Amino acid sequence: MGRVWIGVVVGCLLVAGCSARDLPAPAAPVELTAAPTASPTAPPTAAVTGVFAALAGASSAEIFVLDPAGRSNLEDSNSEDSNSQDEGYFHRQQILDQGPLPLNELPQLLGVLGEGVAEGGAPARCFNPRHGVRVKLADRTVDLVICFECWQIYEFDSTEEERTNHLTSDAPTAAVNAIFRRAGLTPLERS
Repeated sequence: MGRVWIGVVVGCLLVAGCSARDLPAPAAPVELTAAPTASPTAPPTAAVTGVFAALAGASSAEIFVLDPAGRSNLEDSNSEDSNSQDEGYFHRQQILDQGPLPLNELPQLLGVLGEGVAEGGAPARCFNPRHGVRVKLADRTVDLVICFECWQIYEFDSTEEERTNHLTSDAPTAAVNAIFRRAGLTPLERS
């Protein structure tokens, strides 16, 4: 009886094609680098790490205070670009206020946003963004539509057809609000 079980097990392994050489090679370890922690009133830092580090070399940046309830009539799409925007809207969200972001503030903003993405979160089904960022680089424009309530950041890159969704925590909210205030904008608080 014991030989039958051994034969069954060996037969199953052969049928399944299970052998060490058939297994995929182990992936190389990935090192995740979190953005530097910054207090809401800390001066901007020079180094940016994390998911948004490539945006630190921008030629200009603009920030937007968005109305989470004010949406345009544009059909919902993953591939929205700045050419399909209704006047007064930023990726379907009504703009309440907007202004330039001093480039010396950009590293801190990108750093705290990267930190939130490194922490991650569980997204809600809603999307009620209150913050927007437009970063212009030499070869592209990147827009970030940020919802700390829903723990999501939508990234629209002018060189990509589809948006990229990032999960974030709400930890950067105070620091982002402080950066907006230093730039002369009053962010919309959650009610």
